[in-house]
Amino acid sequence: MDLPVILVAALSATGTTVDAFFARLAKGAIWQDQAIRSPDGEIVIQAYLAPDGLRAVVQIGNESWYHHPFDTIHAYGLLPSAEAMTTRDVPLAAVLQHPLLAPLQIIARSTVALNSDKPELGVSIAVDVPRITYPFFRDRS
Repeated sequence: MDLPVILVAALSATGTTVDAFFARLAKGAIWQDQAIRSPDGEIVIQAYLAPDGLRAVVQIGNESWYHHPFDTIHAYGLLPSAEAMTTRDVPLAAVLQHPLLAPLQIIARSTVALNSDKPELGVSIAVDVPRITYPFFRDRS
């Protein structure tokens, strides 16, 4: 299974191995009160295995969420400069900074307001996220 590096880094931040994540995923959806959380609550992972592949949401801090497989980050309350809103294909750190994301080779393809009538709500950032392939064996028992 191809996992986005954001998810792999988030699992590491929570102290969860990829194998442990797969074991939980094989048993069913990982939602809400069953979410995987970092000790400081800064990172929260929810996921399920849909018929067409993995679906996951990684909360990064209090106001940002990465959505897989859509490769989109919703950053609520983020008000980037006008330049950032028109810049394309730049390192993600030019638009959004967080210690989890800093070492990752992620490119921000574009940034748009979540709601053009209320730009103060934040932005949606389309990102190119590298993937790492791991073997996943679903328990069919």
